[in-house]
Amino acid sequence: FAVVLLRKKIKKVQLISLILLTAGVMLCNLKDFGKSSGNAEEDEAARKDQMKGVMATLGIALSSGFASVYTEKVIKARRDPNVTRKNYSLAYMQVQLAVVSLII
Repeated sequence: FAVVLLRKKIKKVQLISLILLTAGVMLCNLKDFGKSSGNAEEDEAARKDQMKGVMATLGIALSSGFASVYTEKVIKARRDPNVTRKNYSLAYMQVQLAVVSLII
């Protein structure tokens, strides 16, 4: 997101590190993927639950990354000398996001 929204350039090593970190987190979520209980229905349900967990983790990581980069963009775009006003503005945005997440 930082590359797209903030037009930052990242090094090849940083990109590889990001990919390896993401793959490592996904593998941690799949720790019991190869084990079988003997019951086909239970195994299928376990695989579905694990995939839900992987997709949820990926969604959380993407939304968190977008939120942090967008917040950085908003802060850098506003050249407001009044720090207190900026803090209240950010707090107001965070409260709105929290309310939306509670509703969802």
